[in-house]
Amino acid sequence: MNRKIIESFKIIDPLSLDDGVKYVQEIKYRVFPGDKICLYKTKTHYIFWTSYMDIFTKKRECAQEEFPLNSLGWLIGQLELGAQNKPLKVAAEPGDVSVDDIFSGESLVLSPSRHCCEENNPGYTLRNYSRLDHITDIAPQSFQIPREAIADQVLPALKRCL
Repeated sequence: MNRKIIESFKIIDPLSLDDGVKYVQEIKYRVFPGDKICLYKTKTHYIFWTSYMDIFTKKRECAQEEFPLNSLGWLIGQLELGAQNKPLKVAAEPGDVSVDDIFSGESLVLSPSRHCCEENNPGYTLRNYSRLDHITDIAPQSFQIPREAIADQVLPALKRCL
C-alpha cells in the first residue's frame, strides 16, 4: 500500500507552547520512571510528547507522535477492550490481530504487542504511517501503550481531549 506522507509538527517546547497547543496531562509509565510523557492537544491532533535520557549521548532528548483528533473515539474504544483483556475489533482477514483505519487522510494502525516497552510486558503499539518519525526521519511514528497503564493513565488522558 502506498501511503501519503504528511509533514510532522515541530517538536513541542513545554516551556513555551505555541498558540493552539494545549497541555492535557502527564502520563506515567512504570517501566520509564525517569522519562516524562505528556499528552498535548491542538485543533486537529493529539500529541504524545516524551522527554527521555538518550543511552548513547547521555543527554535528554525529546520525541513526539501525532495522531488526528478525530481518531480519538476509535482509539478509546479499542483500548477499552484491551483494558478488559478482550481482543481488538478486527474487521480484516482471519489471523489478523491489528486494527487500522484512515482519519483525516492519515493511516493509523493499532496492534497488540507482547513486549511493550520491556520484555514480556503486554500492551499495544499505535502507529501513524502518514508521518515521519522525528528521530529516524522514516515512517511510521509509533507510540507504545502498556496494558498496565491503559485504565488509570492513558484512557483518562485521552478522554480529556474529547
